[in-house]
Amino acid sequence: MIRLRTMFKGQKVVVVCSVVLAALFLIMAIAPWLAPHDPVKVNLLHKLEGPSKEYWLGTDHLGRDNLSRLLYGARISLGFATLIFLSSLGIGVVIGSVAGYVGGWVDSVLMRFCEGIMAFPNLVLVLGIVGIFGPGLMQVLLALMMVQWVYYARMCRNMVVSLKERNFIAAARISG
Repeated sequence: MIRLRTMFKGQKVVVVCSVVLAALFLIMAIAPWLAPHDPVKVNLLHKLEGPSKEYWLGTDHLGRDNLSRLLYGARISLGFATLIFLSSLGIGVVIGSVAGYVGGWVDSVLMRFCEGIMAFPNLVLVLGIVGIFGPGLMQVLLALMMVQWVYYARMCRNMVVSLKERNFIAAARISG
């Protein structure tokens, strides 16, 4: 705990954002126990009600509780965002490491491909990919993964190239 304090000393924004993100993931995990009503149960007698003691955020046009729907929706949204982040990170780290380590024409080809993807706005590229593959949640997820990995690849490639030129790597090569 003391090490965490020293690591984040003077970085209040990082601490606050980490606490908020942890709270969101906790809410996502315990949504079935927090939700006061079934999020998909239709109750036309209570449609379009305002906030009350029974329905804290009111109801929608089918009488479903907005708070319950919000809690369950957070599970899906944060789950897919985590999936996109982790898969993009994995792809980017592998491609960036290969490009930085091998170098030469492999590095040039991979980085020119990354620059080609980065030349277009992300939303336009995602919409184009979804237009090619057709509508659907999986197509959107794949399109977002295909667009986001380039940033991690470039960052990882630059780290590998800078590490490759350090003196301790040269000493290790010389010593065998």
